[in-house]
Amino acid sequence: MGTFLFDSIKPYILSEVNTNVRGDVNKHIRSLPQRFPNSISPLDMALAEGRRHVREMGYDPYHLPDYNYTVGIFRVDLTHSWVLGISSFYRVGNVSVRMEKNIAYAGVHVGTQRLEGRTMWEVQVGGLLSQAGSASFTVEHIHVKTEISQPLDTRKRPALTDLDIEVGNIQVRMDGAGTLDYVIELVVNVLPNLLRYQIVNAVEGPIKLRVQEIMDSTDIEELIEQKLPELDTIKL
Repeated sequence: MGTFLFDSIKPYILSEVNTNVRGDVNKHIRSLPQRFPNSISPLDMALAEGRRHVREMGYDPYHLPDYNYTVGIFRVDLTHSWVLGISSFYRVGNVSVRMEKNIAYAGVHVGTQRLEGRTMWEVQVGGLLSQAGSASFTVEHIHVKTEISQPLDTRKRPALTDLDIEVGNIQVRMDGAGTLDYVIELVVNVLPNLLRYQIVNAVEGPIKLRVQEIMDSTDIEELIEQKLPELDTIKL
């Protein structure tokens, strides 16, 4: 009799348990934060590894190629140019993660500290007159906000869905042009700051295309298979 009664009411009990447990689990999942606090360590560790890699590759200071520009009888040469501080990037704010239609979206905000640089310049007029000097410059900061999407089907490639670049205040100091140093500094300091939003908007497109090219060449399945043995060795 006991077995008969249990088998009779078992479907009802399991149905109630399934409904209640699923409801409670869903309620708690919805209450989980979608933005992770500053204490998240994997991304910070990845950024630290990225900073080390940039320095080891010799990109900080980063030496720019020589540049020359000619208009009419005037020729301007920029040589021995370098930028210091590229490896000072760090995470700004929280990391956001969301899921929509089987696609995971991750938003990251990364910024650099102050960048400093220097270049040697020379101006020639008709090959007869020449004036040379140096210029130093600082960029208060560069902030990059990105959002990357990755389908749960790892056979598909990730995509850069959003890219926003912010350039801080730019300052230039000239040396070698005599009294014209002050005039050149005024023009050079004012124009980049007035036009930096237009400049940033112009470079965002090519940068986004280049980043997407890198993502298109990334095999997520292969990357997961390579990293799984490393995850197995991590002790929680």
